[in-house]
Order: sequence, then C-alpha cells, then structure tokens
Amino acid sequence: MHVAQFKCQRHQWLACCLAFCSYLGGNELKGTLPADWAGAITPTELFLNDNMLSGTLPASWGKITSLKVLSLPYNQLSGPLPPAWGQLSSLETLKLNNNKLSGAVPSQWAGMKAISTVTLFNNPQMTGCVPEPWNGKGRTGQGFFQSPSGALSSNVKDATRGTAIQGFCCKGWQYCV
Repeated sequence: MHVAQFKCQRHQWLACCLAFCSYLGGNELKGTLPADWAGAITPTELFLNDNMLSGTLPASWGKITSLKVLSLPYNQLSGPLPPAWGQLSSLETLKLNNNKLSGAVPSQWAGMKAISTVTLFNNPQMTGCVPEPWNGKGRTGQGFFQSPSGALSSNVKDATRGTAIQGFCCKGWQYCV
C-alpha cells in the first residue's frame, strides 16, 4: 500500500482520523511522508514504524501539535532533522532509530518540553549533540533515551550507538558532556 492512500480530504475526516488512531506499523507502506498532513490531521499518536517509507521528515509536521507519540523507526527516512519539530511541545515519545537520517539535532528541539522517550540510534550520519534538557532522568525516572536493548537510560552514548552524536549540548549548542 502506498502512504499517499492515507491522505485526508475534508469530507473523509472521520474515516481518516480513525486510520490515524490505529497503528500503521509493519504494513509495507511505501512513499514519502506527506507534508500536507500537518493541515489535515490532528492525531495524538502516529505509528508508521517498520515500513518502507523514504524521503525527508516534513518540516510542516512541526505544526501537528496534538502529537504525543511519533514512531518512525525501521524505515528508509533520510536527510536532516527539521528545526520546526521543536514546536512539538506535547510530544512525549519520538522514535527515529534505524533510518538514514543525517546532521545534527537542531537546537530548537530543546523546546520539546514534554519529551520523555527518544530513540536516535543506528542513524550513522547523525552528528553533533542532543539537547542538554534531555540530560537526566526525565519524567519516567529512568532517562530520556531508549537504547537498542529497549531499556530507558540516561546514558547518551549507549542510546546514540550507531551515530556520530558526541553527547549533550551546553551553552552555545556545543558538545560539553
């Protein structure tokens, strides 16, 4: 199935909403992430993991402020992380591991105030550092990062295995820890 088949039309809002309230992981979806979903849907959870999605992460998805869970691991997504996603102030879980993402974590991502779980591992072209506010135990009391073993941890080195991320960022958004 092609991901474009899930594109919402105003007159199909309810059916589309129901599609986005379910898990779409492991469905062999192909294609790119539609930028226009930002103006058409308001999901709280979006699971598109374990598919064959490609292309970049749409900056416009930073406007889907209803998102609490965004799961995109095990796809073929590539390119930089969009700074606009720092506007996802309600986002609690962000899973991006096992893709082909590149570049640094944008400083704007420090604006993800509700974040409690992040997966970034196995994106070899990712560089730089992660937001210093993610340093510590988080709301779960276990850490912000889910490591490849599945455990939550505050160990940034373990949680960013398979990337070139150096650690946490400090003032001036430079690696410091």
